[in-house]
Amino acid sequence: ISVQAISGIGLTQNANAKQKWQLGSLSMPGYFNRTLQTDAKDAPVWDFQSFVPDLVVISLGGNDFNHQGGNVPSNKTFSAAYGAFLLRIFQVYDDNNNALNTTIISVCGQGSPVEKKYDPDNNRCRPCPHVDDATVAFQRDHPALASRVHYIFVPCDGSVVTGQGDIGCAGHKNKVGQAKVAKFLRPKLASIMKWP
Repeated sequence: ISVQAISGIGLTQNANAKQKWQLGSLSMPGYFNRTLQTDAKDAPVWDFQSFVPDLVVISLGGNDFNHQGGNVPSNKTFSAAYGAFLLRIFQVYDDNNNALNTTIISVCGQGSPVEKKYDPDNNRCRPCPHVDDATVAFQRDHPALASRVHYIFVPCDGSVVTGQGDIGCAGHKNKVGQAKVAKFLRPKLASIMKWP
């Protein structure tokens, strides 16, 4: 397992984008090829052929649409950026035909009914129609890759994360909430990947 994650990171813009001092101006595509996220952009890039995964799970979009005071990307802008990011992932892993079976699964949602108590401008399901549309557009525009791209929606209605004992710091899921999401995703991932 290899994890690329930054709290507050977005695809087109980071959380609280007006306050660049919080996360800087780079979004996930700017960090994706770094060996260490803290290294400057001209530092050695990650050798993607050194570790070619069977599965890439993407959970991006929430910070593009939440904590923005309504200044959010259009569906067209977000979809184009999402599609470009998916294509980039395939390009780095399919180099020399080493990863013809790499699958990408976009995950969205994972919220709880009590999120607005922590932040009125936070709804983890708000970006999901955009992520879903971007996934469908990518499948349409890249038919040769369509069967290797999937979308999973994790409900925000309390059926997965309830907001009772599963929320930690600043409204984020604690280990209990994360375990609930993992339990929800596990059979879906196994079905897509044909894992036992």
